[in-house]
Amino acid sequence: MKPPVDGCADALSGAVAGVLPVPAMPVVCCCGCCCGCCWLNGELLLPALRIGYIAAPPAFIDAVAHGISLTDGMGNTLTEDAAAELIENGELRRHARKVTQIYAARRLAFARSLDEELRDIVTYRIPDGGLAFWLSFPDLKTLDRIEARAPGLGVSVADSRSFATTPEAPRGLRIGFASLQEEEARAALRTLATAARE
Repeated sequence: MKPPVDGCADALSGAVAGVLPVPAMPVVCCCGCCCGCCWLNGELLLPALRIGYIAAPPAFIDAVAHGISLTDGMGNTLTEDAAAELIENGELRRHARKVTQIYAARRLAFARSLDEELRDIVTYRIPDGGLAFWLSFPDLKTLDRIEARAPGLGVSVADSRSFATTPEAPRGLRIGFASLQEEEARAALRTLATAARE
């Protein structure tokens, strides 16, 4: 199974791939054409910060600005000014370089932990970007056991069927690695392996 495209999480977190700025997300207008691209980089500084830019024809930018003015009322100029200063003085670039290295190391450590703890029950591809792995299960009964037993072992797992748009849609687990130190990630994967046992 090919991992699904996770546009929001993976595109916005693409710094893990070592590419800055992150590949822009296409913006589609009402006629269906791709008018431009936008990039929201606020999560690099603070998850609640929602700032970004749009590269598009002037008429499209004006329409977007008008829509924002109707719903936002006024922006947070203090936060916007602080973010602009971080960009201008190079602090954002230094921060991005640092977190890129941290997340790249965590991604590789997570892959090693997956190989050690779940090697016989999952398949995966190391993601090029983003902060999560997509795990596929050759035997879906293993996934069913994990979903049923993991909560009792202290690990919250959403039912993979709840995300399917059709009954025959592929199932799997999306597991984030960014917020965990290597030993924490290994312990969580060990718990999943325990839940998977027959």
